[in-house]
Order: sequence, then structure tokens, then C-alpha cells
Amino acid sequence: MIFLGVFSTFAIGSSPKLMDKMFPAFVGASSLSILGLFFGLIFVFFYIISPILLIISSWIFYLILKLFRGQGSFADTLRVGVYSMTPSLVLVFLPFVQVWSLVLVLIGISVTHKISKGRAIVSWIIYLGLIGLILTGLSFLLSLILINP
Repeated sequence: MIFLGVFSTFAIGSSPKLMDKMFPAFVGASSLSILGLFFGLIFVFFYIISPILLIISSWIFYLILKLFRGQGSFADTLRVGVYSMTPSLVLVFLPFVQVWSLVLVLIGISVTHKISKGRAIVSWIIYLGLIGLILTGLSFLLSLILINP
């Protein structure tokens, strides 16, 4: 994912006309200043926002697991999330690694929260649905704000 962001940034930065269309506020700005902005945003996202989002999503998943009578703690849920997603973050370019990370999540949740693998799968599906609803709601609110300033 980082590689794709870097390559797309260089592709956009190498075409001044494309930059002027995509970023009208930066018309006439140098490509290097735009690249610096993108690398700064990538840094902020990966090192500041991502850990916050990981904690929030682990908390939501933990609450769902408690509904399924999971016996693990929030720290267990966070630990499983970090350990299971590490292979997919490191080897993002290999498609089967994403599936392996999902398998690790389901097995890790099943073991740490002492629930069956079926309950782990159902809780994961509910978690994905809830995250989807939250993101849909946030994007709707954002579109309302941007359309009617």
C-alpha cells in the first residue's frame, strides 16, 4: 500500500496539468512541494492515525465479543489484531497473505476469548457490518458538510 501511494504520488507529481486539475488550490506550486505534502500526510496517517484507529476498532470488536460471551480482555483483542495483521502489512503485495491474516484473527480470537470458531466467524461478520455502517454514516455526514458549507 505504501509503494502504491509513493508511485501514484510520483505519477501525479510528474504531470503538471494533472496536478492543476486534481489540486486547484496548488496551481503553480512545484511538484516537490506537493510531494512533500503527500509524504507528510502518509507519515501522519501511518504513525499517528492508524494506531488510534486500531485501538478504536479493537474496542468495538471487543464489545461484540463480549456479546458472544468472550472471556478475553481488551488487551487480548488488541494483541490478536496487531499480531494477525502484521503479515498483511509487511507482505501487502501477496494476495493470499490477506486471507492468512483473517485466519489468524479468527483463530486468535477463538483461543484468547475461549469461544468456538463459529462464534468467532459470526462476531467478525457482525464487526465488519458495524464498521461498514459507521463508515457509511461518516461519509454521508462528510458529504453533507462538503455540499452545504
